[in-house]
Amino acid sequence: MILVAGTGNNFKEDFEAFLQNYAWVLCVIVVAIILLTILIVFLIKGKKNKKVEKKGVNDINEWINALGTKENIVEVNAIGSRLSIKLKDKEKINREELTRLGVKSIVMMSDKVTLVSELDNQKIMEEMKKGLTE
Repeated sequence: MILVAGTGNNFKEDFEAFLQNYAWVLCVIVVAIILLTILIVFLIKGKKNKKVEKKGVNDINEWINALGTKENIVEVNAIGSRLSIKLKDKEKINREELTRLGVKSIVMMSDKVTLVSELDNQKIMEEMKKGLTE
């Protein structure tokens, strides 16, 4: 049945007939929209609440060895999700070991290496500086 505006008294009767015949379709659509909205909200909320577990620095010597040796490391700085390390010889780094330690990306520059990770880079920097002075 097609509803046409301006048909006078029949419009109310036609609308009531439409609701009686298609009420179940409207209910299904409303329930589907509600369920879809709930699903989307939980998916988005789940992604936001999924916190990255900050791995601890168990043995800083693993980090130092992955970067060559103590003598190879000149300077260490932490900037958010990056660990910037100035090296004497960047060819001495062990990429596989750094990846195993939790580094997501390694950016090589002329005299420094930037390690991108979701780890506690501030703590790694502090522990590395302590380990370099020992």
